[in-house]
Amino acid sequence: SFFPPAIAAEQKRSLDRVFASGEPLHAEEEAMRGADVKWQETQLIPLKDQRGTVDAVLGISRDIERELSN
Repeated sequence: SFFPPAIAAEQKRSLDRVFASGEPLHAEEEAMRGADVKWQETQLIPLKDQRGTVDAVLGISRDIERELSN
């Protein structure tokens, strides 16, 4: 896996939540980048078919370290 097990498990829980609820998720959280801890913003957006069933989830994460230090 690309991510350490604990982070991968948390990501799966978040994705499962969006798939089950059909609602977007927004989080600001600490994330490991190598040996450094950085703050990131993550948005998970459900992509639905014509019946309203979630087919996929679009995930966008960005580094917000600079914004938080101002």
